[in-house]
Amino acid sequence: MADTDVTQRAKDILLRQIAGFESMAADLADLDRDMAGDEEALERLSRIQEAHHAKTLAMESEIQAILGEWTVAHVSDVERREVRALSDKARQLAEHLITLQERGKQLADARLAALREGLDDVARGRDLLDRYGQGSQGLSSFIDTKA
Repeated sequence: MADTDVTQRAKDILLRQIAGFESMAADLADLDRDMAGDEEALERLSRIQEAHHAKTLAMESEIQAILGEWTVAHVSDVERREVRALSDKARQLAEHLITLQERGKQLADARLAALREGLDDVARGRDLLDRYGQGSQGLSSFIDTKA
């Protein structure tokens, strides 16, 4: 197979990776705007990350396969610069995705903390009702102060 074919396949893979990263970044950016206390947004975040993770793993195996060919191929400096530029763009997008995913994790962690606090409040309320529950009088307004 000609070395220019290896170069073209490497470019094609990197362009697909860039497009996938841009799509993921758009999905995560849209989600970031919707996250404020939205349970559905957390579920969408999980689905988006699972879908993109599967695509990323598949793309990674393709990249590893072409990398083996690329390292032994005799390609021109111009072709190397073109592939390097695409590779750099993919890396920059990956770094941006990491930032977006960390933001999503922070929002999810904040939501989890709020839910835990709410559960703690419910538990304290239940404990209070258990301690000062309805007495033997059977009246709804009666509070057993001896409890």
